[in-house]
Amino acid sequence: MPKNKVILVTGGTGLVGKAIENVVETEKQPDETWIFLSSKDGDLCDYNATKKLLRNTVQLM
Repeated sequence: MPKNKVILVTGGTGLVGKAIENVVETEKQPDETWIFLSSKDGDLCDYNATKKLLRNTVQLM
């Protein structure tokens, strides 16, 4: 049984993140879930903030 792939894109609101999002929208695959996050979602340099961010992101799936 194939598993659903979850792809997390950090910097999801920047130039490259938006370009990836556009490609994903046009070539969407049924077994993929894409999550786009920006720096406003959390500070990846802060261990506790990153842990909380990932915990909250997993709950969205």
